Amino acid sequence: MFRNLLLVGLLAGVMAGSLLSVLQYFTVIPLIQQAEVYEHQSVELPTQRDAHELGASLAEWEPEEGLERLGFTWLANLAIATGFSMMMAGLMALYPPRGLAQALVYGLAGFYAFFIAPVLLLPPELPGADSPHLQTRQATWLLTVGASLAGLGLLAFAKARWLRLLGLLVTTSPFLLFTRFSPHYLASLPEDLIQRFAVMSGLSNLVLWLVIGMGVYWLPGKLIGAGRHSLSRGFR
Repeated sequence: MFRNLLLVGLLAGVMAGSLLSVLQYFTVIPLIQQAEVYEHQSVELPTQRDAHELGASLAEWEPEEGLERLGFTWLANLAIATGFSMMMAGLMALYPPRGLAQALVYGLAGFYAFFIAPVLLLPPELPGADSPHLQTRQATWLLTVGASLAGLGLLAFAKARWLRLLGLLVTTSPFLLFTRFSPHYLASLPEDLIQRFAVMSGLSNLVLWLVIGMGVYWLPGKLIGAGRHSLSRGFR
């Protein structure tokens, strides 16, 4: 059972992470590259020697444009998508969806918990952002995701009415406890660029989670021979 769960999670993660990388290549990465132009123009280089050292440092630590950058992006997306798919496989094994529509709802729930809820407090940032208090922002992200997952779980699966009410309270608690963080950019980025980046990031993550929900629902029937595409049957 555990081996089948890992197999489904791995393959769904590869499928979702690869598609996400393709989408980002055409939608998100060009916007990041535009922001990097503004970021580099805003860097003050006191001496020619400093400029040379900074250029060498950037060349050492940053992947080159083209296949190298795309490859690192793809590997990172595979790792993230596989982790999410493993979580989704475990959830569907415990609470099998009744059909594809409900599996997509599971994906939408993941999209809300891991993207929408955090973004309402911590907007996506382009290169050139001067964002202090990293640990505070990380804690805010973790608590928001955790509260969203716990609250949605109670809302979806709790039987008692008071537990569902508790789930609603837990889901909304991050917005009562934390204030929205507004990033400050060292470079003067066009507002249109920032907005397009937020929209494209959201759309690509929406596709990621829908593919994860669909893939984890669909793969057991193809790989394990489970009738009705059910993880609970496929893992027996």
